[in-house]
Amino acid sequence: MFTWWRRFHTPFKLKPQHLSKVRSELLQRIEFGEFECDPLWQQSYLEDKIFEVKVAEIEIEYARSNRDTIDDRLRHEQKKSHKRKSTMREKHLEAENRMLMQLADALAAEFDFTREYVQEVMESFDGTTRHLYFHIMALKHDRQIPDAEDVQMIPRIVDAQPRHIMKPSEGKWFPLWKKTVTEKKIW
Repeated sequence: MFTWWRRFHTPFKLKPQHLSKVRSELLQRIEFGEFECDPLWQQSYLEDKIFEVKVAEIEIEYARSNRDTIDDRLRHEQKKSHKRKSTMREKHLEAENRMLMQLADALAAEFDFTREYVQEVMESFDGTTRHLYFHIMALKHDRQIPDAEDVQMIPRIVDAQPRHIMKPSEGKWFPLWKKTVTEKKIW
C-alpha cells in the first residue's frame, strides 16, 4: 500500500513465531503495543513545523520576486501540508476505531463476555490497555479488581515496540521532530 503521507514507520504486529505458547496471545499482543493509540495524530504535529520551515525557505528563495509569485508558492505548500495532515488524521481516526473494535472483540472472546459488556467496561475504564486486560480478567474470575500499581508488579512477557521511528529518507526532519515532541509533550 502506497503511503506517501507517512514520515514514520508504521507500528507492526507481533509475529506468531515470537509468541509464547505458555501465556495468553492477547496479553502478549497488548504488551507489545498492538492495541495502543495509533501515533499518526501526534506525528501530524510535525507537519505544522515543516510548513513553517518551508514558508521561511520560500520567503528567502523568492525574496526578489513579486508578491504574487511568493503567495502562489505559499498556497501550494499550504495545500500540500494540509492534505498530508488531513490524510494522517483521517487514517488515525479510522485505525483507532478499528483497533478499539478489535480489542473489544478479542477481550470478549478471551474472557467469554459479550462485546457490548466489554465496550461498556472500556467506556468507563481509566487506565492502560494492559491494566484493562487484568481488570476484565478479575471481573471474569470474581477477584479483586487490581489497581495500576498491582498491574505494574506483574512481570511483562513482551517488551513494547518502539513508537515514532522516522523513515531514513525523512531524517532531515528529526531535529524538528525532537522540538515538536518537547513542545507537545508527546511522551
